[in-house]
Amino acid sequence: MLNKRKIDVENRDFNDKWESTYLFTATSAGKPQCRVCLQVISVMKEYNIKRIYESNHKADYGEYVSEARSAVYADYEKVEIAAVDFCASADDAAVGSSCIVCYLFGVGEKQKTLY
Repeated sequence: MLNKRKIDVENRDFNDKWESTYLFTATSAGKPQCRVCLQVISVMKEYNIKRIYESNHKADYGEYVSEARSAVYADYEKVEIAAVDFCASADDAAVGSSCIVCYLFGVGEKQKTLY
């Protein structure tokens, strides 16, 4: 009986040309993610990445070539960095406000409820 092939033993790596060609990047988990729609693909094959790009984004980004495409990729990278910075500051604000709420509950003489 033949054993099934497993994806994790095929040693597939992210190809750097996919960044500018298909507007994809590798996540920290090593899976390819579309910069435009943020869809993560489970199998790292060029066919899968190309299929997502051609079916969803080629009409919008197919006209950009070489340097223009690199500029589009860089713009998406800047947006992602700004979003991460915003989320980090939003998390800090959430922690600060929850500390204030806890302090106000602790200072009060009678029991307070959130209802």
